[in-house]
Amino acid sequence: MIRLVKTAAAAIANAAAGKVWFFINDSGVPATKDENGNVNRFATEASVGSAIFAEVKNSIEVDSADDDLQLVGDTPSPGNNKFYATDGSGNRGWQDAPGATSLEDDAPAALGTASAGTAAEASRGDHVHPHGNQGRGSQHTNATTGEAGFMSSTDKSKLNGIESGATADQTGAEIKAAYEGEADTNAYTDADKAQVEQLTNYVDKGPVGTGTVTFDYSAAKVQRLQASGDLTVAHSNWPTSGVPADMEIVAVNWGAHTVTLPGSWNWGDAGAPTFSSSGRDRIILRTDDGGTTVDAMMAGSGF
Repeated sequence: MIRLVKTAAAAIANAAAGKVWFFINDSGVPATKDENGNVNRFATEASVGSAIFAEVKNSIEVDSADDDLQLVGDTPSPGNNKFYATDGSGNRGWQDAPGATSLEDDAPAALGTASAGTAAEASRGDHVHPHGNQGRGSQHTNATTGEAGFMSSTDKSKLNGIESGATADQTGAEIKAAYEGEADTNAYTDADKAQVEQLTNYVDKGPVGTGTVTFDYSAAKVQRLQASGDLTVAHSNWPTSGVPADMEIVAVNWGAHTVTLPGSWNWGDAGAPTFSSSGRDRIILRTDDGGTTVDAMMAGSGF
């Protein structure tokens, strides 16, 4: 019988070259020490679970059949393509190794209907899917005034109802030109408006007994003047030469005072008439040379 005494590993000298010392360390575990001072410990059933194996004891166990150390859940022949790990319940043992998966080299598919897929290749981390030609559906919501999206059928109908070339900011000149370009429409200018107003307007200059009273053709087609003293009569603002124009003057009580008439008024062979001292006389003035020569005639007197 050989009796071994427990000895600390540090107390054992290094073995000779090619030799090892066999001893029991101070923890009671068989060990060896080689020529380089390396200490190797042996496991026994009694020593499993002791402090020396604390770092591996959760994954190491003693085989009850032959007292050999083994992985927890180990079997003599686990089979091919196995690896030691825990299963879905956390139990240690040999698990089926996942199959090797190659990386896909083809371009990623365009967006489409959701599918788990059937390809065995794995996608690369920097792959990019094209948007593709997408059909209708719910891949995007309808656009709003604050967010992009699909165009709704209602909005499309509105868009189709807008005429080609239509704008929301036409100028007044563009609108005017478009209107006047239509059949049976004509430009209505400021001058036309003034002429219409002139045809319908009536100006009563009231009683005037001194100074010069001017009959402005652009003011009204018919104008009235009651003389209450001596005064001078003038005219202005006839249309340009070549445009015929006429104006009616209602002369009230002109015969009772001295009324000086414009030299351009042409009364013809009969000369200037005698105006009523108490009453109304109607004078018609006509010109086609811008007022240079004005033909004058008495349309009626003594009203």
